[in-house]
Amino acid sequence: MNSDLQKQIDEVVDELEEIKKTIGNGKHKLSPISKYLTHYSVVRSSGRIEFLFKKILSDKLKDDCIDSHNRIKEFITKDIMDSSCNPKTNIIEKYLSRFDPKWENCFKDSLRRHKDLNTSMNIKSDLNSLVQLRNDIAHGNSCNTSIDTIIKYYKSGTVVLNLLYDVLFQNT
Repeated sequence: MNSDLQKQIDEVVDELEEIKKTIGNGKHKLSPISKYLTHYSVVRSSGRIEFLFKKILSDKLKDDCIDSHNRIKEFITKDIMDSSCNPKTNIIEKYLSRFDPKWENCFKDSLRRHKDLNTSMNIKSDLNSLVQLRNDIAHGNSCNTSIDTIIKYYKSGTVVLNLLYDVLFQNT
């Protein structure tokens, strides 16, 4: 993963850790502010993953068409970066398949290999759970998930981003 992307990932990790300290602080543990901080954490972490998955894919496509007409690059920006989509793994796979079925297959294989090597960590399920939490909050449902679980989901999502990055930039 390039340093700019890693910096954006780390920025949210640091923010989530600060929120964890605030919520864990006895003063705010049962306070209504904890609920808002938890909701914010879900939206912030899921939103960052959505942005970065689209940026990774968009950057790769723009790199591949560096000498192409600007209209193609504009299409990529509008179709990917400016779109609104949940960063669930099946949606990432769908985006990849639209451009190259090999990318989709490599990504699925990477997720499978990761699951086989790390049986205690289900990054796919964690990322999808984070997105579902965001959707629940967006539709007015409450979120009783702990900040530790949100951080775990976010870190799993960043592993998914690293796998995506490797598929697009290391396997070419």
